[in-house]
Amino acid sequence: MPDTLKTEASKNLSIAAPIMVSQLAQVGLNVVDVLMAGNLSEQGLAAVSVGAGLWFPVLLFLTGIMIITSAMIANAHGARSPERIQKVASQAIYLGLLCGGAGIAFALSANFLTQFLTLPDNVIDTTNHYFIGLAFGAPAIGLSLALRNYCEGLSNPRPVTLITVVGLIANIPLNYILMHGLFGAPKLGGAGCGWATGIVSWLMLLLFVLHIRSHSLYQQHSPLKKILPVDFHLLKNMFKQGLPIGLAIFFECSLFSVVTLMISNHGTTILSGHEIAHNVAAVVFMIPLSIGMATTVRTGFLLGEGKQVLARQAGFCGILLALFCALVSSGSMILFNNAIADLYTNNAEVAATASLLICYAAVFQFSDATQVSSAGALRGYNDTRAAMMITFFAYWVVGLPVGYLLAETDLLSTPMGAPGYWTGTISGLTMAAVLLLSRFAIISKKRLT
Repeated sequence: MPDTLKTEASKNLSIAAPIMVSQLAQVGLNVVDVLMAGNLSEQGLAAVSVGAGLWFPVLLFLTGIMIITSAMIANAHGARSPERIQKVASQAIYLGLLCGGAGIAFALSANFLTQFLTLPDNVIDTTNHYFIGLAFGAPAIGLSLALRNYCEGLSNPRPVTLITVVGLIANIPLNYILMHGLFGAPKLGGAGCGWATGIVSWLMLLLFVLHIRSHSLYQQHSPLKKILPVDFHLLKNMFKQGLPIGLAIFFECSLFSVVTLMISNHGTTILSGHEIAHNVAAVVFMIPLSIGMATTVRTGFLLGEGKQVLARQAGFCGILLALFCALVSSGSMILFNNAIADLYTNNAEVAATASLLICYAAVFQFSDATQVSSAGALRGYNDTRAAMMITFFAYWVVGLPVGYLLAETDLLSTPMGAPGYWTGTISGLTMAAVLLLSRFAIISKKRLT
């Protein structure tokens, strides 16, 4: 068993490492936006923080829907079926277009949400303009997700890493140019971050297309080589399996968005500190999320080969890897909380709030790692609905009510404000971790009989 775990750990890491870099680079787009806006002005930081906070769960929701592509392609790859791979990948293109359309619809209707925020009008206006730029890039995001999961489902995530890193690097000068109106570009302030992200999204899509069309690995089953017609039955099945995954991720991330809206009533200083801590937590979350995605690919591949025992071991191996990473990230956040906060802002009050909340984020690293890696293992077994229901219960029936009671009322203690919401998040993540881990243990054991 130890040798098996060592082997599976090595294989999981070989898939997870480039996915991790890709995910960190992807969320890095938001981090760069917040960092650069924070050095522009407190109002710019508040606008971009709210915009990024609302957009991020939607982006992960769409990403979650598309993740089913990698699981299905990994399964077909394990079964040595290039025809099935091409069919799934082709339908993923259509699913990506639908996700891109949903992204446009959300971005263009975000002003409906921002009108409920108790923030200055100039901050709200900047946030709304930020979303228009995101809407421009939404179709490219949906299509890129389809091509990305095609590559990762074939256990070839390295090109995805390179493309995402290129996008991150390109985002920095584009942000600066559009924020400050250089080289004849309009001076957009914080809203320029949204437009830069939209432009970079199209650049990344172009790079994905060029890579897949030129590499020999994909010639047998490339979705770009031959455009297959819509297979409504398969497309419906992919959406039916992908939607619970997207919702499960959305339930967790949208919890932070709702908390952001509630904390906005406590003023821009508390809101900015909260968003910095949230941003840090979102970056760190990419590590166990990447391990969970790699675990999906690995368990799906082994199940496609009919290796039930190895698939179960691969799932538990992924969970253990995620917990080890949580140990490192939690310790780092506690030791360097002040230094991390200072990277984002030179406002002492904002930094103090952020430093405190980063410590709360450090506490829930173990629960977060357990729940997201367990969900990844369950995706390899195509068990997605239960994870959706578990996460809804954990975050919205347990986490948010507990957070509200602690933050805004004196029913359980003296009102804690922002730390109360973060304590509620810890309780929700812990509940999700226990239930999802138990679910995987039961489902994987049943498949052995």
